[in-house]
Amino acid sequence: MAQSCCARIEPEIKRRAEGVLHQLGLSPTEAIRMFYRQITLRGGIPFAVVIPHEISATTLEKSRQGTDVETLRRRALLARQRAQRLDAVTVSPKYQVVIPRSVRERVHLHPGERLQVISFDDRIELIPLRPMRSMRGFLKGLDARFLRDAETP
Repeated sequence: MAQSCCARIEPEIKRRAEGVLHQLGLSPTEAIRMFYRQITLRGGIPFAVVIPHEISATTLEKSRQGTDVETLRRRALLARQRAQRLDAVTVSPKYQVVIPRSVRERVHLHPGERLQVISFDDRIELIPLRPMRSMRGFLKGLDARFLRDAETP
C-alpha cells in the first residue's frame, strides 16, 4: 500500500515548479516519486548540495537584483554588432578563398594546415583538422567519476 507524505513549500516556488513539471508532462506526485527513487538508487541526494563559493554567491545575488546581467536583448544586440564586423571574402574563378588574417589569428591557423569542409543548407563551415596529440591534456582536471544506476535483472 502506498503511503503519503506532506511538505510545506513557498507558494511561488510551488507554482513555478509545477509549471515546469506540467511542461514535462509530470504531476507533482510523479516528480516526488522519481526523486525518492533516485535517492534510494544513489544512496543519497541525486544532485550536489553545496554552499556556493563567494564568487557564485555574489553572481547569484547580482542576478536576483538584475545588475551586471546579460539579457537576451543585450545578447541579440552584441550578436548584431559582431555580424557587422564579419569579414567578407570573394570566391575566385578557381573557387578559392583567402581566409582573413583576423580569422586565421583567432583560430591559430597556419599555412598548409588541413581543414574539414562541411556544408549545411546554404552555409559552409571550415574546421581545422588538428592532430590528436594536440588534444593531450585538454580534459585535465575533469572529474571522470559518475554514479551508475543499479543494474536491473
